[in-house]
Amino acid sequence: MKIKLLITTLLALTACNQTQNTHHHVVASDVAASGVVANPDIPIKVDLPIYLDGVPSLIHPVVVSAVSEHATKSYSSEKISSEIYMDLASYQLSGEIFNLVFENKETGETKPLFSHNTQFIRQAQYLIYSYSDDEKNNSSKPLKRKFYRHFVYTVQERLDEKAPFHSERALYLSNDKGEQLQKLHSDKEFLLETRWLPEINRYYFTTKSDSNADGNITLADQSHNYYIDFSDVEKPVVKAYDVMPK
Repeated sequence: MKIKLLITTLLALTACNQTQNTHHHVVASDVAASGVVANPDIPIKVDLPIYLDGVPSLIHPVVVSAVSEHATKSYSSEKISSEIYMDLASYQLSGEIFNLVFENKETGETKPLFSHNTQFIRQAQYLIYSYSDDEKNNSSKPLKRKFYRHFVYTVQERLDEKAPFHSERALYLSNDKGEQLQKLHSDKEFLLETRWLPEINRYYFTTKSDSNADGNITLADQSHNYYIDFSDVEKPVVKAYDVMPK
């Protein structure tokens, strides 16, 4: 695996559109029963571990077992990359990752994030807040960091190009031990945009659903706005909101 260091920060726009003013505690769901297709015969391997300072687990990515940078999918002419990109400043991993295995640094116990390898984890972000309490804003002093003890994942749930909405994304959440994996929205909704606002302990995201049932996600379909409230890092809460002028 080739690891590239990218000093970029993911900043996505959030949209304000039709949603209901409701909220609920994040509830764990059976992610293994999400209707994904069986993994085609693609050789995979557990790659070398990734160390993130302040995270209690080593992260072992499950990637394609390639002899070069890319491997060809067995069911199409497309290529799968074996590269994983790391943005150390934002604690982000991205690539075409079939799964992640969490290894407890103290006990050596391991736990896979998903119970199957039938999806791509496109991005995994460990939520932190880097800040300075220096009133003079002295850049020579190291920043302080607040850890929110959770990862958020952008996941492509379908690997079959012929499946409806195969290229759409979903948003998942787990703690920093790879436990309590939860999907944060309905199976009928697909992720569009995200924005992490650690200054107010909120992770915003927008989804769309095929509200007109035409088999496509288009501008005419309904948007849904949410944020995860991390005021209590032990019990994050997902809330829907609607600030669209009436």
